[in-house]
Amino acid sequence: LSLSLSPYSALIPLLPVLTRATHEKFFLQLSKKIPVIRFAYNRGNNKYSYTEKSDNTLLCNIELFDKLSSQHHHRLCFIRDLSGRNEICCWTFYGDGRMLSEISCTSIMYATERKQTKIEFPEAKILEETLNCTLYQTSETQDSSVEGGSAFPKHYEDNAPM
Repeated sequence: LSLSLSPYSALIPLLPVLTRATHEKFFLQLSKKIPVIRFAYNRGNNKYSYTEKSDNTLLCNIELFDKLSSQHHHRLCFIRDLSGRNEICCWTFYGDGRMLSEISCTSIMYATERKQTKIEFPEAKILEETLNCTLYQTSETQDSSVEGGSAFPKHYEDNAPM
């Protein structure tokens, strides 16, 4: 089955979903060509119970990721990581083939009767790191984003892990 969306390819974001930890090396290599933002979340990690507001703040993080990926997919590569690691909610920023920074949105709260997992929404920090990530754009990527083309290198689709 072949689906041709060529007139719409600049309008529809290509959003890879990371399902295995082994795929991460591919995206690290990709970050040499285009900055990469990886958002990992795993609500199923139930080591401790969650605080009352954790569900809402996790949804805020997911909504911000969706908003950023739809607005900036022509300049940055956004990856949704569902590989099921120990990370409950974590943003990782890559550029030049290396990790630039990481923002963990989870912390453990020590309540009187039990430990609880707290999920935070550090929106300003995330936006700041996203802007910093754009500094690692190559001139090739900047040219294609100005023309309205895809920010992914031409060989991306041929080498993408399945």
